[in-house]
Amino acid sequence: MKYPIILVHGIMLKDIWHFKAFGKIEKILKSKGYHVYTSPHDGLGTIENNANQIKTFVLDIMEKENAQKVNIIAHSKGGLDSLYMIDRLHMSQHVASVTFLSTPHKGSIVASKLYEMPKLFRNPLAFWLNIVYKFAGDKKPDALAACESLKRSD
Repeated sequence: MKYPIILVHGIMLKDIWHFKAFGKIEKILKSKGYHVYTSPHDGLGTIENNANQIKTFVLDIMEKENAQKVNIIAHSKGGLDSLYMIDRLHMSQHVASVTFLSTPHKGSIVASKLYEMPKLFRNPLAFWLNIVYKFAGDKKPDALAACESLKRSD
């Protein structure tokens, strides 16, 4: 039995209008007979918030597909969101596999540099990003917290 595949996008990415966060991957997998879904979680959400959104989505897909488990392909911060969902939200029994694509398990240098910007620049930038992502469909955008969660901890 093929389990459904859930694509979990990273920070600042999501399916918007004709733009697909995973490019042609979804189309290619569907052409091979897989049932593929892209998680609609927030592009600028916190790890905790996104994990809760992904959990709800996974459970909905499992019910729709009458499946016991799903496979997850996660990109960038989507991998951290997925790990939190699996470990902290007790979803391991529902996940057959997780494939990580460029997940910053040890943090991101870019996110660290952005977070360390002077507040005079950082806070207005975060404010406007939150507005843009709210318009794009995010339920709880929080650019500062999303960036902070990706900081390197070394």
